[in-house]
Amino acid sequence: ISLATFLIKKFWKNGHHLVLLERPVPGLQKTDPILGNLPDLFKAGSLPKFLHQLHARFGPIASYWHKDVFTVSLADPKYFKITEKMFDRHPALFEFALPLISWKSMQFLNGDFGRNRFKFMAQPFGFSGCEKALGKITEIVKEDISKWDLNGEIGLHKEMMKTAINIITKTNFGCHFQ
Repeated sequence: ISLATFLIKKFWKNGHHLVLLERPVPGLQKTDPILGNLPDLFKAGSLPKFLHQLHARFGPIASYWHKDVFTVSLADPKYFKITEKMFDRHPALFEFALPLISWKSMQFLNGDFGRNRFKFMAQPFGFSGCEKALGKITEIVKEDISKWDLNGEIGLHKEMMKTAINIITKTNFGCHFQ
């Protein structure tokens, strides 16, 4: 099952207007006043297992509490289309990774500033950015292959890892890794 989870407070964003949900989303009540349903998640063993159990019980749209944040989880791809334009993410979604990524991370940026920053940062990874890098990638692969001893044994994993690292470093950091 493909699962996606979207965190929302008690409001649903409809265009630019916030409206109170008219009918409740089926799901769990808080099992802990502070942690919400996190004890249930821990008991399940992992987020995917917890969500699988949640959707088996409540259907393709189900809710639970991530601490004090009302959380709606979608388990059917047909609902993804409806939510794909949503950009803002509740900070609680990435709270676990805070020591690794900091509050300045793209994961915590919301609103117009976050949307514009995401567009700017994602450009190199879109079609045109990848197309521009293709010539350099081909050059790097040819250079790496030319160093192989074709009469001996070639360690496929080792050589592919070296090539991947070369591609990543030379296309993203340029002259620093010539």
